Amino acid sequence: MERKLIPQGTKRNRSYTITLPMTWVKNNGLDALLNVNLDIIDNKILIGTEKIFKTKTTIDATNLDFIIKKLVAEKYKKGIDEIRINFKDTSTLNLIRDLVEKELIGFEMLEHTRTHCIIRDISKSCVESFEKTLRRCFHVLHDVGNEVVEATSKQDYDYLPLIKNKDLDLNKLTYFCERQLNKKNQEYFGKIQFYFFLLERIENIGDMYKGICTFMLESKKPMQKNTIKLIQHLNQTLQSFIELFFSDNFDYEQAQDHYVDQREFRLKMLDHYNPENPDLKYMYYIGSLVQANLGMTRCLFSLKET
Repeated sequence: MERKLIPQGTKRNRSYTITLPMTWVKNNGLDALLNVNLDIIDNKILIGTEKIFKTKTTIDATNLDFIIKKLVAEKYKKGIDEIRINFKDTSTLNLIRDLVEKELIGFEMLEHTRTHCIIRDISKSCVESFEKTLRRCFHVLHDVGNEVVEATSKQDYDYLPLIKNKDLDLNKLTYFCERQLNKKNQEYFGKIQFYFFLLERIENIGDMYKGICTFMLESKKPMQKNTIKLIQHLNQTLQSFIELFFSDNFDYEQAQDHYVDQREFRLKMLDHYNPENPDLKYMYYIGSLVQANLGMTRCLFSLKET
C-alpha cells in the first residue's frame, strides 16, 4: 500500500512521518504509549512489534493417518504455537505423540482424549540462533554421509538402523530452522525463500541416505567399491560447501570452482547408469544426492549476494 509522507519541522531540519494502518495497529494491540521496531533494509523500511501473539489452529485428522504427521509438521514449521488435532482412532494419537517426542523441538502434548489431542509450544524462547541450528544441520548431515560410507564398506548391517534413525535428528533440526524463519522472517528479509530452499535440500539429502540404508537392509545387497567412492566424493563436496557457506570472507572464485566440479561429477556419473551395473538401484539415491548438492550450491550464490 502507498502512504503519504508528512513533512515535520523546518526546511533545514526536515523529517517525514507516515501514518500506520489502523487495522494493523489494532490487531497488534498498539497505542501511543508503545514502541515499534524499525529496520532499514536496502530501499525498504520494515516496521514490526516485539509483542508475541500465540497462534492456534485445528486439524481434522479423520481418515488422514497417512499424512497427519506431515500436516502437523508443516503447521509447526509455519510457526503455529498451539495445534488441536481431532481424530476418530487412537492410533492417530500414537502417531502425533511419536512426532512430538522425536521431531518437534519445544513442543509437548498437553491434553489428549479418545477423540482429540492438543500440542503446544512450551518453550520460553528459541534457545539457539538460526545460524547455530543450521550449522548443526550440516554437521549431522556430514556425519551421516561418513557413517554410510563406513557401514557400506564393512557391510555392517547392525549399524545401518542407527544411521537411519539420524534422519529424525536431521528432521528435528530442519523443522526448527524453518519455524525460526517464519517466526523471525523480518531478520532474513529478501533471503528467506533461499533459506527454505536450502533446508529442503538438506532434508532431501538426509532422505536419500536413509533410502540407501533401507535398501541395503532389505536387500542384503552389498555396495560395490566404485559406488562407495562416489559417496565419498559427495561427502568431500559437502565439506567444501560447508566451509564456503560459513566462511567470514566468501570467495566467489572458490564457489565457482565448487560448482563446476559438481557439474563435471554429474556428467561422469552417467557412465554408472548402465543396466548391467549391479548397483543401479543405489545410483537412484546417489543421483538424487548429486542434484540436491547442486541445488544447495545454486542457492549459495543467492544467499551470499551483497
